[in-house]
Amino acid sequence: MYTKEEAAKILGVSEYTVKDWINRSKLKVTFENNEEVISESDLNDFIKSTGIKFVKPEKPEDIFDEISSNKIIKVNNSDLIEDKIKNIEKKFKKENNTLDDSEIKKLFNEKNK
Repeated sequence: MYTKEEAAKILGVSEYTVKDWINRSKLKVTFENNEEVISESDLNDFIKSTGIKFVKPEKPEDIFDEISSNKIIKVNNSDLIEDKIKNIEKKFKKENNTLDDSEIKKLFNEKNK
């Protein structure tokens, strides 16, 4: 059994997105000790039914290693670091056929039309 937070980490999305899927009956939950939990089989069914490959590394440096192939990125301005990280994450998601939260929401909105 997984909490919403654990499911979000597994799926590589925010906890808000998981709650939204639950509220829209896209993802099943059960109650255990008065807490909403998601069974492993329900989580697997959800992943299969969406047809989406969810991938999220455990550590941010895993993304960097995957994308950079051990290249060094030099950043002269600390304000640019966040932009560099976002670009690396975006490239990782594109290369691994994953979707970000906004793309996943758009997908579900299109299916509901």
